[in-house]
Amino acid sequence: TNIKRDKMISKLYSKIKNFLKDNIIYILLVLITITISNIPMPYHIETYGGLINIKNKVIVDNGYESMGSYNLTYVSEIKSNIFTVLLSKFNKDWDLYKNENTKEKASDLNLRGELLLYNSFSNATYVAYTYAKEKINIVSSSVYVIYIDKDASTNLKVGDKINSVNGFDISSLSDYLNVVENSKKGDKLKLIVNDNEEKYIVVSEYNGKKNTLIALICNNSYDKNVTFNFNKNESGPSGGFIIALSIYDKLVPTDISCGYKISGTGTIDINGLVGEIDGVKYKLKGAVKNKADIFFVPVNNYNEAIKEKNENNYDIDIVKIYKFSDAIKYLESK
Repeated sequence: TNIKRDKMISKLYSKIKNFLKDNIIYILLVLITITISNIPMPYHIETYGGLINIKNKVIVDNGYESMGSYNLTYVSEIKSNIFTVLLSKFNKDWDLYKNENTKEKASDLNLRGELLLYNSFSNATYVAYTYAKEKINIVSSSVYVIYIDKDASTNLKVGDKINSVNGFDISSLSDYLNVVENSKKGDKLKLIVNDNEEKYIVVSEYNGKKNTLIALICNNSYDKNVTFNFNKNESGPSGGFIIALSIYDKLVPTDISCGYKISGTGTIDINGLVGEIDGVKYKLKGAVKNKADIFFVPVNNYNEAIKEKNENNYDIDIVKIYKFSDAIKYLESK
């Protein structure tokens, strides 16, 4: 038995040895390719994305059905290595960008993206119900830290929920600003954050005004049953407008989608104003590639979108919007 085993091992060893000998150049090339492809490069590549149909991502209890669809647009990012960098020189759909020199942790960037997405849910819900003339009430409001300037004097972290400052309850951005404005430069403010954790921040000045050099966001919850089923990698505020449009269409008996494949981009604030975004040319191309009928775009991004349409002969209706009602008027006129 041992002799048979030894012969088998010897035979296997001989086969492996011969294989390596016959394919050594190929194996080395594969190893070199794998090694080079994993060398980090100080660039990233952006290109067109696709569409995300939000029919099953935004659920309104007892909402009306739409014949058409509402679709988010996005920018795709390709991992940068020596091969993709070289390919980007020949692929007109790929644009190479140098990475920004930021010291922010990836976890902070991701957390900010999540908080901005939740903010878009909050604003979209309020705007949709308000324009549909449905009564909506705020149940609770939470103020979060989403950015901390390098010159800020504080031990706050991105994602901290601010409950009070110097004993004053904080439930809106104006609550926080009032405390800061009534303080003096150099004052050390006491904050209670998260689950009764004590932190501090020092008042400074920026452009002649008292400031604490942090950015905050206020997310509200309402007395309405709207469910959002989004993935962890779906973050940021640029889908706010389309989300609001989807909710609105579920609240009114008239199907304003008219059976169209509707796409678009733009942030939305609680007053229904639609804000500009980045990457409009990639989002527009993704919409065209996926045969969308309409592409809604913020006013400040409109010229870029029209330029892309004309240069590439895109077959799609581009509609500029300044406020939420512009989109409703356009769809109701179709």
